[in-house]
Amino acid sequence: MLKSKWFVIVAALALLVLVAGCAAQAGSEPSTTVPGATAPSAAEQGATVPVVTESPVATPEAAATEAVTVTETVTGTTTAETGAGAEMEMPEQVEEVQRWAVLWDPEIGFEVRYPQGWLVGEAEVTDKDAPITRVYTLQPAEWAEDYAPILVEVSEGTEEDFRRAYIEPAETEDRSIGPLTYQYETSGSEGSMENFAVFTSPDDPDLRIVVRDVVTGFPERASAHADLATIIEQVTNSFRWRK
Repeated sequence: MLKSKWFVIVAALALLVLVAGCAAQAGSEPSTTVPGATAPSAAEQGATVPVVTESPVATPEAAATEAVTVTETVTGTTTAETGAGAEMEMPEQVEEVQRWAVLWDPEIGFEVRYPQGWLVGEAEVTDKDAPITRVYTLQPAEWAEDYAPILVEVSEGTEEDFRRAYIEPAETEDRSIGPLTYQYETSGSEGSMENFAVFTSPDDPDLRIVVRDVVTGFPERASAHADLATIIEQVTNSFRWRK
């Protein structure tokens, strides 16, 4: 009789333990972790992962294209990139030019300055214009002529390619801006001359930036816009290689 009673008690306790274990398992998620495996990331688990992005720097004027940045100027002596990225000291801009805006093309790697309030545009370039790959136009906001007084043209090609777009000049002269040298060329016939400042990259002989003056070589244009002669010269002298 005593053995029978103990058997009932042990059976009852075993039943209670089994019921408690089933209840505990029902209230928990089954584990899928494999020993030695890496725990899933927050993204894999569906959690929100913060993304950090750089805020664009606001500029005082809209850029002509995505490849060009128009910025406020800074005063003082500047540096220019030359010879496989080495920097060289450039002469300080005159006070008036220090206050000008800057047209910087970081893709090509150059900058020029132009008067505040002038407009920067980009002319259409087609395959027929090769080796010219990009043309920026600079002009006063109130400009009413059917041409821009200053063009900044990017040429990417050999000397032979270059001469297909820019004929052999009638006159050429070596000039310098501090340590930076360039060729100043004049092409055309009397009464319709165009002046070109040709800057050849010190890192790539097939890359040339041409600052084209389409005013001072034309007597009628020059007399109608006498104030532009000095400005065009200052724009040319503001040229820098900048990456």
